[in-house]
Amino acid sequence: MSDVGWRYHPDYRAEHILLRILRAQELCIEHFERAFIGRALYSRYGGSKNAGILNYTRQLLSEERVHMADALGRALRLAYTLSGGDPQMLEVTVLKREEDCLVLQIPADAAVPPGQMIEKRLSSLASALNISRSDIRQV
Repeated sequence: MSDVGWRYHPDYRAEHILLRILRAQELCIEHFERAFIGRALYSRYGGSKNAGILNYTRQLLSEERVHMADALGRALRLAYTLSGGDPQMLEVTVLKREEDCLVLQIPADAAVPPGQMIEKRLSSLASALNISRSDIRQV
């Protein structure tokens, strides 16, 4: 479900996805599960974490679950930026925590070299996980 919003306009994508998931009857899951998935995908599409629309999810999720959903969304955002939807790239990268640093290891011959966008996404994920630093290493 991490790419269900590709057809929506980028300026409104996060909000549309959240509302779509919250209202999706075909998902046969509980309300709090919909709120978790919706919030994760909202974060995946770069939605503002202080938007009023998130009040729906705050009513259904504990603070811990809110943080988990936000971190999952940011992890999905980083993964998609790295891979472009190709799982092979994810198979050759490593994401790990080293003390107070979130480290992303990318093969030196990777099709997607590290760049500013990947650094930004990694830093955002580290922040969501309450990790103070992030680093990209080519191995």
